[in-house]
Amino acid sequence: MFIDAKDVTKVTFVLFCSALLVSVGCSSRKGVVEKYTKEGETAATTQRATDAEGYYLSAVERSKSLDSATQAEALYNLGRFYRQQARFAEAARALEQSGSLARNTPQTTDGAHARRDLELARCYAAMNRWQEGAVALRRSASGWGALSAEEGKDARALSAVYFERLQQLGLDSAGLPQ
Repeated sequence: MFIDAKDVTKVTFVLFCSALLVSVGCSSRKGVVEKYTKEGETAATTQRATDAEGYYLSAVERSKSLDSATQAEALYNLGRFYRQQARFAEAARALEQSGSLARNTPQTTDGAHARRDLELARCYAAMNRWQEGAVALRRSASGWGALSAEEGKDARALSAVYFERLQQLGLDSAGLPQ
């Protein structure tokens, strides 16, 4: 069978259109994840916790068909929401999953890693799991330079609380960031 230049052009055009549709679909799905996240933030600030949780869970569910970075971000937002609602065990699970994905995602910034680990350390402190929190706190230290001045101040205060509590419990406080 002979294929002429017209057929090659048609095939190329069809492949181009298919690729374009796939990329537009991915972009719009990512937009949906962002929309659900934004709706979750709005609901959380207006004291509609049930609605907010639904939006955050929808963002996580929709992010599963996208890239790891988007999924890590959706899980991070869900974890932060749970921590703000004092649902620390659920927050820790979401943040642990988020961290696992983010550590394998090259585009995740040092600041994002630090914020995620600091949130996790706060959850562990609230659950009286100081040793596990200290691991997250130590891991966060490499990204402290990328934090804002206010975030850095909060991170140092959290580290001081950890240092004091670990000392009281007779546990290893070596290597905690200052």
